[in-house]
Amino acid sequence: MDKRYDIPFYTYQILDPIKALQEIKEWAAFHHERVDGSGYPFHYEGKELSIGSRIMGVADVFAAITENRPYRDAMSKKEALNVLNSMVEDGALDKEIVGLVTDNYEKLSFIRSKKQQEVIREYSLSF
Repeated sequence: MDKRYDIPFYTYQILDPIKALQEIKEWAAFHHERVDGSGYPFHYEGKELSIGSRIMGVADVFAAITENRPYRDAMSKKEALNVLNSMVEDGALDKEIVGLVTDNYEKLSFIRSKKQQEVIREYSLSF
């Protein structure tokens, strides 16, 4: 199995026996699936993906490209929206959810930034 498949696949396997977490299991394990079926680990597509899984997929990309990482700076709003919309055009992300991100970009970016700062602060205090 390709190494990138490991975490979503094992997330699915670990959470599967816990019936109370079935919905969360899907959100967590399917966030790398793509609307066109090109994602992983199961290659689900379109209606096979719950709205929660599609939201998590968009949120994962949004966070990855809009937050500073040790190896690169965050993308600008214009760059980030270009990436998200390009992924919609390529059939990877849900158009309606990306539209909601576009319409609420500043609010989402503020929340993401605030949470990122809190985590960095907490992490720094733990050492």
